Amino acid sequence: MDRDTGNINFPIWIIGDSEPDRWKDVLNEPFDSRHPIRHNIITSVFDIMQDNIFRKTGKRIETSEIYTRNAVLYYMMKWKISIYIY
Repeated sequence: MDRDTGNINFPIWIIGDSEPDRWKDVLNEPFDSRHPIRHNIITSVFDIMQDNIFRKTGKRIETSEIYTRNAVLYYMMKWKISIYIY
């Protein structure tokens, strides 16, 4: 899986939790269109954003530019980090 996609200088970022352990060898990128979270959460949010922006400006968000990445590479890193915080 690629670590990140999109343009890091784009003003919209999507930061995920960690690579999904069961999907990491199947998905190409964070929030790959085959991953359920993309459709369950992100698609509905961007539909509203696209509608509002288009109505106000007549333009659309260039979704290929949106920067996406996971906060941690491996899900067990998240668990280890939380131990150090507490």
